[in-house]
Amino acid sequence: MTPLQHVIPRIILLMLCMLTISVGAYAEECYDMQCAREYCDRTSLAPPEGIWSFPQDNVTVLISSRESEDGVYDIRVVESLNGAIEPGRLIGEMRRSPESGVYKLTFFGKDRSLLKWNQSFVATIRSKGETMSLRKRKYNLRFNILSLLPHLGRLLRVSADDPVADIPIGLYKVYPSYDGNGSSRLKPRAL
Repeated sequence: MTPLQHVIPRIILLMLCMLTISVGAYAEECYDMQCAREYCDRTSLAPPEGIWSFPQDNVTVLISSRESEDGVYDIRVVESLNGAIEPGRLIGEMRRSPESGVYKLTFFGKDRSLLKWNQSFVATIRSKGETMSLRKRKYNLRFNILSLLPHLGRLLRVSADDPVADIPIGLYKVYPSYDGNGSSRLKPRAL
């Protein structure tokens, strides 16, 4: 064999590896809304994938499938109206659960802080895939001062129920829409 015959298969293998890496990393390089829309248009999307708006923080994110792990999705900022988070930043991940439409969503803590605190939620896709409600862990600490007095500790217990606190926070799907032309069941369109 000539030296050229040894080199050609290696060059072809190297080109195939580079092509595979560039196709798999495409979703990771989305730093704007246009790139995110192109990713959604050319990819077969799972239910949590797409462009979602998080109105509590004025942030729009792309949820895309992680190539290296099945059932894991990356959450990357594509637009931040208040400028607090730069576009392209990976801010979290979602993991599929055994229950249909339910995922474990984790937002990553700040990189520059002394203590990095990840916050996890139960994410449930609702309204035919147009909304995602997030429920977080609740901590309750009750101390009854009357329990220090003899015989009064068990007589009185006051608690309040706030129904507004039970409304979940969540995300709204921006793209792709349920019918393909930008419609939303949550907002009527003028004809």
